[in-house]
Amino acid sequence: MFSHVLRLDPWHREAHHRFLACFFTRHGGSASARWDVASFLSHRAPATSPLRLLPLVALVEDYDPNALLADHTWQQPQWATTTMSIYHNWFPQAASYRFTPVLDLAYLAHALFMAKREFEAREVLTAMGPYASRMPWSVFGDPGEQLTRARRSCGLPTPAPA
Repeated sequence: MFSHVLRLDPWHREAHHRFLACFFTRHGGSASARWDVASFLSHRAPATSPLRLLPLVALVEDYDPNALLADHTWQQPQWATTTMSIYHNWFPQAASYRFTPVLDLAYLAHALFMAKREFEAREVLTAMGPYASRMPWSVFGDPGEQLTRARRSCGLPTPAPA
């Protein structure tokens, strides 16, 4: 099935995300398979492709708040390098999209924020405009509170409570 999708559209974003989701623990997958799939799919895509964000999706899926130094994971060299590569290669392309890629921008903004890259996170959060997504913020608590905390930390205004 996935091979058929790849023949029709080798860079189909939704198909790649759904395929990766098959390897999430909550769907019976394993961490090692998830990492292999996310790495393989992202590295076969062009540097400017949103598929380069798949490792960030897998990283959020693996998040365990009880793990030692869990919130510092994004500051580790391999994740900081991955995140900054996405920021430099994919993020500039996002402005040319017909529709705001809110979910992809949210994963990038979150990774930058967690890596203590507030300047870059601010740019990505600004590019999101008035839009928001539950993921990846909801993995870390109330998504509204998490996004508000990130925006404040980056010096951005936050929406008034409804």
